[in-house]
Amino acid sequence: MTSEALRRLVFHEAGHAVRLVHCGGVLDFVTLDDPLGGGRVYSKSCPPAGLRSVAFAGAWAESRVARISVIEVLEAQPPDLEVCGADPRDHARWRAVLNPTWLAVTTIAAVILRDGAGHVDHTLVVDVLGCQLNE
Repeated sequence: MTSEALRRLVFHEAGHAVRLVHCGGVLDFVTLDDPLGGGRVYSKSCPPAGLRSVAFAGAWAESRVARISVIEVLEAQPPDLEVCGADPRDHARWRAVLNPTWLAVTTIAAVILRDGAGHVDHTLVVDVLGCQLNE
């Protein structure tokens, strides 16, 4: 995997992880070596109302670092696209919710790049979100 592909994958999974916790879900762990390919965020629970925005968050984060549209990322990620859909009104609403979490996403991505995905858990994401959203 190229360094750019790794960076995109890391930010994608960090976006999922941060939004999952942000919407009240419980993060189990993050992996970049999922048996089905790519990365994956494993969760003990995700509020049904947050599921679509969690799927969107990975593409949103990846699109920011790759400097391409969210739709381009989603088209390359059929499972995420299937869950979140392609309605631009939903995407606009979710961007507004996600934008304040960008610093948390970049922090979690930095931890993954420095220490590995196994170092990201629910407590870490809660701590990062708490510090950065309550300033």
